[in-house]
Amino acid sequence: MTPDAVNRDHFSGVMNAIDQQIKKEMDSVRAKLYWQNALENIPPETLAEALAAGLSSKRYQEVPACRCCRHRG
Repeated sequence: MTPDAVNRDHFSGVMNAIDQQIKKEMDSVRAKLYWQNALENIPPETLAEALAAGLSSKRYQEVPACRCCRHRG
């Protein structure tokens, strides 16, 4: 595997982990293990790119519960 392919795999893995955590598909025990491994093994530049892309996307915007008057309660 080339370094670019490895970085793409790392990037995809981080994006997937973010997605699973936000959607509550990954529990805290698995998340902790994932992030411990990621912080040790993923190059900082790749990790920073994936976190910035994943967390700044509009994919996870909170939607108000009531669309008629925009209140949340």
